[in-house]
Amino acid sequence: AFMAFLAVLIPLIVVTISVVVYMRYGRNEQYDVYYNQAEQLKAQALTLTNPVEQRLAWENVLVNLNEAEKHNVTNDTIALREEAQNNLDSLLGIMRMQFSPAFSAKPNIEVSRMAASENDLYLLNAANGEVMRAFPSGSGGFELDTTFDCRPGSNNNAGQLVDILTLPITNIYGATVLGIDSAGNLVYCKPGSPPQTGFLPAPDTNWNHITSFTLDGGNLYVLDAPARAVWVYPGKEAAFVDRPYFFFGQQTPTQDVIDFLVSGDEMYLLHSDGRISRCIFSRIDTSASKCEDPLNRVNPFPAYQGEDLFSGANFTQILFAAPPDPSILLLDAGHQNIMRFAARTLELQNQFQPTKGNRNPIPPGTAAAVAVSPDHVLYLAVDGQIYFAANMP
Repeated sequence: AFMAFLAVLIPLIVVTISVVVYMRYGRNEQYDVYYNQAEQLKAQALTLTNPVEQRLAWENVLVNLNEAEKHNVTNDTIALREEAQNNLDSLLGIMRMQFSPAFSAKPNIEVSRMAASENDLYLLNAANGEVMRAFPSGSGGFELDTTFDCRPGSNNNAGQLVDILTLPITNIYGATVLGIDSAGNLVYCKPGSPPQTGFLPAPDTNWNHITSFTLDGGNLYVLDAPARAVWVYPGKEAAFVDRPYFFFGQQTPTQDVIDFLVSGDEMYLLHSDGRISRCIFSRIDTSASKCEDPLNRVNPFPAYQGEDLFSGANFTQILFAAPPDPSILLLDAGHQNIMRFAARTLELQNQFQPTKGNRNPIPPGTAAAVAVSPDHVLYLAVDGQIYFAANMP
């Protein structure tokens, strides 16, 4: 029995000693190997002048740091990682934004659209078509206004709302937010009051299915994507009672438009395959209104040479940056990335992404919606929570 006991005990002792030796010396040795390789690659990156070679070198620094930190995380690896990421971001035109959760407890709202003013954030709940209001709380985040009433069918004839936008304060309804359903019913809402209903006069061809709308210069632009139409309603203090006119001439966009925006006589349309088209309205001869489809996007960052940044993106929303910036923002939902483009040339200016590592509170997943307030607060909806970053440049 004693011999059998020894036969079991001795291998356990050997294994224990081996583990202790590896944990003390082997892990440190592996850490040293990968960390030293990362340092050598950093030194190489600092001597390079070719942006593509610089990008590859800094990427390899991060790869080796990942391996080193499997064995040990030190102040040295943290500092080198930050340096490598900063250099890589600079080469790729990426600006890191520090996001914070808007609500202390995740509200689990299925957000399809957001609209922001300087004081309020409005959320369109895709589950029931209701608009919800959030306002800043004393804790530095936001809280939901449980008294805010902006529901379809609540003393109105509107169906489930499909889109929302904030309104200028000079409107006859005194409303702060406007919603629309697929049949042209408008819902005007403001805190402390029940919703008011408006109705858009139907165009000559009637509605197929309204999918989005936007406001520019007091006029309301309504997208009926299945009908390949955008109808324009002249506004009178946010009341739209006159019959609309057709924006397009003989050339109309395809049925796959998922979002759009308008600036004066120019309209930008985002298609489901990610391409952008631009249409220009002719005030002299409406039949002469023309569209350019697709509109070529330009990536001026040489570090991307050999890579197509745009083909791997999943663009789901298009919007203007906060005034007075006329640039265009595109939400790459799959990568939680917002790309900023020059309006006329569609040249990439930069990209806004969350910070990396433990400082980023946003979980992996697809971004459902994005919004920017007039005071440059960036909002992102991910996995039932809203995240915000102030001071967007």
